Amino acid sequence: MSVPVLDAVVIDSPAEGVVRITLNRPDAGNSLSSGLANDLASALRWTRFESDARVAVLTGSGRFFCAGADLKERGKPPWWLWDVRAAIDYIEQVEIPVIAAINGTCMGGGLELALATDIRVAGRTVQIGLPEITFGALPAAGGPARLARLVGPGRAKQLVLTGEKFTGEQAQAYGIAEIVVPDEEVVDRAVELASVVAMHAGYASRTAKYVIDRGLHLPGSAALALEYSAIDTMADEDERAAAARAAMERSATYRKLLA
Repeated sequence: MSVPVLDAVVIDSPAEGVVRITLNRPDAGNSLSSGLANDLASALRWTRFESDARVAVLTGSGRFFCAGADLKERGKPPWWLWDVRAAIDYIEQVEIPVIAAINGTCMGGGLELALATDIRVAGRTVQIGLPEITFGALPAAGGPARLARLVGPGRAKQLVLTGEKFTGEQAQAYGIAEIVVPDEEVVDRAVELASVVAMHAGYASRTAKYVIDRGLHLPGSAALALEYSAIDTMADEDERAAAARAAMERSATYRKLLA
């Protein structure tokens, strides 16, 4: 499996079945330039179509997860913003679960990027926020909509309308981060979580993401119909049998370790 070499993103595999995508513009706070956005989209396409990954981890190099939009791009043609939007939207479109490891400052477009992932692991003291309104703008890559669906309209309005910064610990209280750990443990914890997800049948993980995301905004009966249909058809008998055998083998290994 040949891993692509990109200018602004590093791809590696820290565990079996896990791809880690690291934003790699540390001198610019991993800010979202058009180049980084396109490299991120390329990394996600490779993960989706060419790797055997069952889960992905998204993080940043250095002191930042992502500082937001690259302000140097503002004078460039308007498709720059659409490059950023497309890369962020693509995170949701990738069938496998994506875990954000928010290991440093996460502002503006960086938080919008994290909100598009499936699970967020954050450092306890990292700084997070959507400060755009403080300089006469608004989050423009899906932040308000995704935030409102995650934490409710009242909290979303508070955070967008004030532009206030908050910590990873507060993010957990708000419902933005699912797991909070000491800052230096974020990436390891995210990889550990990804490794657990990767142990299970890929078809089941992909289907779980699909039915939860698609069913979230459907009427109850339609959500159940979608769920039942997807689960009943997500794998054939051979695939299910292979997954069951793998589960029994893991169980036997655990029993030996605990003996």
